[in-house]
Amino acid sequence: MLKLKTLLTPIALSLALVVAVPAIAKKDRDHNRDGMRQILSQLSLTDVQKQDIKEIMKQSRQDGRVFKEDSSTFRSDIQTLVQSNEWDQTAIETALAQSQSVLTDKMLQRATQKNLVWNTLTAEQQTKFTSLVAEKKANLESKDSNKKGKHRRKGGMFKKLGLSDEQKAEIKTIREQAKEADTDVKAKLREFKEAERALIASSDFSSEAWLALSAKYQSEFVAMSVSKAQVRHDMWNILTAEQQQKVTEKMEKMQDREKRGKRHKKQQTV
Repeated sequence: MLKLKTLLTPIALSLALVVAVPAIAKKDRDHNRDGMRQILSQLSLTDVQKQDIKEIMKQSRQDGRVFKEDSSTFRSDIQTLVQSNEWDQTAIETALAQSQSVLTDKMLQRATQKNLVWNTLTAEQQTKFTSLVAEKKANLESKDSNKKGKHRRKGGMFKKLGLSDEQKAEIKTIREQAKEADTDVKAKLREFKEAERALIASSDFSSEAWLALSAKYQSEFVAMSVSKAQVRHDMWNILTAEQQQKVTEKMEKMQDREKRGKRHKKQQTV
């Protein structure tokens, strides 16, 4: 037994800031968690392996709660800065830098969990796991591409806001200016995630090794997050007070649905 020690999507419009390494929006976390369970179920795990992995996941959930309160505070502070009338570069840089240590700890905890799970598997299971992950990733990318196309055709949240022609023109300008930076962000994130996956699956994995890898990207990712925050700030201030209120209400509804979903899941596991 193992001994355990598109820039203008509705989410972007609702100002759900991606801090530092934004790979990890809630929707993606849920996909990853459910995907992990599904993949592991296809590996013919032994009872001992299942129990070990169950303990790893349980410990990971307990550790994750430590970061929850601090993360919520930082998100609230950053959202307030984004929704202000004036852009305060120093304040947003400070807020993002402070949130970075919390996010780094959370990401390290998640990487450690994945490494522990990886090391419960046999060599044959690891090979199959890698193949299934690649297959699932390709399927998700295909679905995401189709969804993005539908959002563009429908107009999404913007239609409901009743944007004027002038507002649409301003948003188009923001899109064009941010497009190149957004492409760079995605490339850097892919680079980091690929290196992280290789480290997690190697015998060289350790907290020190992961932190060294993460450190190579930190200053750049904070700068990218500042840029994204400014885009959201600019977008927010294009909206009228009435439109801002609609966005705020949408955010509150999303948060309520999330809370109800969590309560429902908790009741099902009791």
